[in-house]
Amino acid sequence: MNRWISLVGWLVLLMPVALPAQHHGQAGGVSSGGRSSTGKSDSDDLRDFKRAVALQASPDQAALFHEVAKSTEAARKSAQDFLQLAHAGTADSSRLHDLSDAVAEAQSQNQKFLLTFGAAQKSLLKDLTKKMGKADTEITKQNKLLGQAGNDGKQSAEAVEKIDKALGELLDRQATLKSEMGIKDESPAQ
Repeated sequence: MNRWISLVGWLVLLMPVALPAQHHGQAGGVSSGGRSSTGKSDSDDLRDFKRAVALQASPDQAALFHEVAKSTEAARKSAQDFLQLAHAGTADSSRLHDLSDAVAEAQSQNQKFLLTFGAAQKSLLKDLTKKMGKADTEITKQNKLLGQAGNDGKQSAEAVEKIDKALGELLDRQATLKSEMGIKDESPAQ
């Protein structure tokens, strides 16, 4: 009786292996040679899967990312609003102070988010975070120049234009980061 149970156990274990052989070695869209119907090898698919899992944002990271994106968008809107007023000749120093505060908040939120990265995220996103750092450095530089410009409208407008451009680059990098980390859009409040 034990031999019979053992034989049935082996058949059950081997059945998933034996069935694909009836279809000329193709199982699950994989052709002979370990290539899928998309042309990627099994090892490429596995590598992509492992990378996606390693980069996956935690729920806390996803929530923080949405705050970061909002603060960066707010800073950029503040820069664009200032530029519209500057071109109309109606910009004042209080707008510069608001812009400087919005930029500082965006930078602080961005740094806070980057500090949440685990070792794998840091390693796999090194190039992207380096580009984000360059944009952040440019924003800091232009924000300092903005503070030094005082009442010089032309200098202020030039600095704000560069801040706006750097914030745009930062937003582009954040969009790439969002995609790489599998962060979904926020669901609308109900």
